[in-house]
Parts: sequence; C-alpha cells; structure tokens
Amino acid sequence: MKHRVPIRFWYGIFLAVFTAVLAIVLIVTASSIYYADPEGEPYSRALVGERLLPLIAPIVLYVVAVIAGGVLSYVFPSERKDKAGRDVAYRRLRAKLPPLGDGEDDKKLRTFEIWRLVIWAVCAAFSLAAAIVTLVLLCRTANFSGIDPTAEILSMLRISLPFIGGAFGLCMVASLYEILTLKPRMDCAVRILAARRGEAAEVSPVGAAAERALGVVRSDAFVWTVRGVLLALGLTLLILGIVNGGAGDVLGKAIRICYECVGIG
Repeated sequence: MKHRVPIRFWYGIFLAVFTAVLAIVLIVTASSIYYADPEGEPYSRALVGERLLPLIAPIVLYVVAVIAGGVLSYVFPSERKDKAGRDVAYRRLRAKLPPLGDGEDDKKLRTFEIWRLVIWAVCAAFSLAAAIVTLVLLCRTANFSGIDPTAEILSMLRISLPFIGGAFGLCMVASLYEILTLKPRMDCAVRILAARRGEAAEVSPVGAAAERALGVVRSDAFVWTVRGVLLALGLTLLILGIVNGGAGDVLGKAIRICYECVGIG
C-alpha cells in the first residue's frame, strides 16, 4: 500500500492549485462585471449571464473534483494513526508522568506549564472582556447616528478593531508559545519518565531539526496560527474595500437588483 500517500499528496496539491486558479478567475470576472459600465447598469441580468456562463463548466468540474477527493480519502485512508501529531503524543506522555519532583527536568517542565497556563489565562480573560466591551459599544445606537453606510461601518470598525486586534495578538502569542515549547516539553517529559524507570535518559540528535519542523507543521497550534493569519488578511482586505467606499456601492447595486427582480427597477 505504498501508493496511498503519493496519490493523496499529489491530488491534494492539484485540488489546492485548482481552488486558487478558480478563485482568481472568479475575482477577475466579478471585477470585469463591476467595471463594465460605471455609468449604466453594471449588474444587469444580460451582462452577469454573459460573464458567468463560461464559468459553469469549471465550477461543475471543481465540485466533481472535491467529491472525488472525498472518495479518494475514503478509498485510500491515511496511514497515520495519530492525526493530531506531537500535541496528542505529548499529552499522552504527560499523563504517564508521576507528580513532578525537584529534579532539573522537573523544574523546567513545571516552569513551561506554569507559563503556558498564565498565557492562555490572560488570553482567555482579555478575549472575554474584549467581547463584552465590544458588544456593549456596538449595541449603543448613539454611536451610529449617521445615514452614510460606509461611515457607519468605519465607525463600527474603529470601536471593535482595537479589542479584536488585541485578542488576536494574544492568541497568536499563546499559539507561538505552544509551538516553540512543544519539543523542549516533550524532551523533559521523556527524560523524566526514563529517569523514573531507571533508564538512561537520552534524546537522539539524529534528525532533531527535521522532527522539530515536522512536529511544528503537524501541531494544532500551527494550524490555528495559519488560520488566524488568513483571517487577518481577509479582514484587512475587507477594511480596504470599506475605506474605498465599496459598502455603499454594493448596497446601491443590491437595491437596484432587488428592484429589478420584483419588476420595479
């Protein structure tokens, strides 16, 4: 069954490239529709149908490719028994350890765990406080008394973004701490467990760098960090669109589309 991993790997790359290309094509098509007739009706039924009709076949093919990927994952399941990687391995190893003593490795591991608890506690407390304060401020209608949608959305962002940014930054710090300390914590746990069993506590340096990099990539903290970066990038692009007046344009075009659907426009 050595062919399982290459098939899944290369199909995953193909699907990722297919997704990126289709997304770029959709963005370019939407931009061409938006700038087709600035003074007329850029979202007319005829223009939208003309521009989107050639994309039906690629979209259907993409849906088929996604379904085929699911079938491929079922037919050729992953050989990894532990999908969570080193995070779960460390938790299982930590559960086997007796109460920490006064040894050097015991003190190091205890310090790592105390700082981990403090960082996540601060992150959770700030996130909760930020959510409460933001919700209270956004629910006050006096903060949004204008009629310009772009200005109102910018006002909402000015109120909420400092708290959201602070919570996001703390979560990033906590995730990075998880990533950077996972290998030292695991090494300490291995040496402590070996010492308890009366074995020689040795950590092989062979492939240490490769194992550390692989552990970082497979860790849940790394995955959530990448998701957070993508979320921040999406929010940045959203804010740029609002600053450029895109919210008012989209609202106006949506109103005209709704009027056309009911036969008023």
